[in-house]
Amino acid sequence: MNDAGRNVLTEFLKTRRARLRPQDVGLPAGRRRVTGLRREEVAALAGLGDTWYGLFESGKGIHVSDRVLDSVGRALRLNHDERRYLSSLVAGEPPAMVDFGADTVAPPVTQALAAVSHAPAFVIGPRLDYLAVNDLMRTLHRVPPEPSIEHRNLMLRVFVNPQSRSSYPAWEDTAQRAVSKFRRNYGMNVGNPSFEALIARLRDESPAFCRLWEIHDVGTLHDPISEELRHPAIGAFCFRLQAFAIPDTQGQTLVLMLPRGADDEAALVVLRAESLRAADAAAR
Repeated sequence: MNDAGRNVLTEFLKTRRARLRPQDVGLPAGRRRVTGLRREEVAALAGLGDTWYGLFESGKGIHVSDRVLDSVGRALRLNHDERRYLSSLVAGEPPAMVDFGADTVAPPVTQALAAVSHAPAFVIGPRLDYLAVNDLMRTLHRVPPEPSIEHRNLMLRVFVNPQSRSSYPAWEDTAQRAVSKFRRNYGMNVGNPSFEALIARLRDESPAFCRLWEIHDVGTLHDPISEELRHPAIGAFCFRLQAFAIPDTQGQTLVLMLPRGADDEAALVVLRAESLRAADAAAR
């Protein structure tokens, strides 16, 4: 495990301790100098020695079995995604030295994406880069012909692009979900230069990102969620996002944005018409 991985592991475990109240796990509250549980309390709940757990939380590189990780996960009340994230951090595999932002989409996937005409759709990578989008998605997000990185990455779109606050009526919810998904993928790529560079830029340019990043919440990428978007000419849409992992790729996912109700379907009809007009104009 590299230094970055040790720091991430330590901060993650500290935040999971801090969110638990003693009474949540059957312990007396009493007078406390720390928020949440103490290290030795987590150790006792997990059936581990105080010294061992202290070394583990500090990322000292001791060997940890799946059984011990399960015990720690139960003690900290980790959900399924947090438990997988913990495993990724502890495994400490060297990160892939690839630029995820420059990843390409296989031609069959690109062809399938272009064939989706009933809903906005896109392929997203581990760094939440939009690697490919269909025409409806391009129209919905007003993507220019030569999009900048602020248009091509979800994290930058939400936290740096000045249009984001008006595009997402429930901006705070959108931002929290984006950060938690990004955190999940980061657990498998700590130390990857393209991930670290993006995080550094977000830290420099977005206090909101810094606030949410320090919470260490871990999301899931494939469960369907609802997302509300506002188009300046058409109005608000509510979509159900359905994600499908693309096999034999480095974490690419196909996402369909399906309308939630009749009003959303009606708005999507207008969006389709606008998309066709834009395509006709571009072809002339």
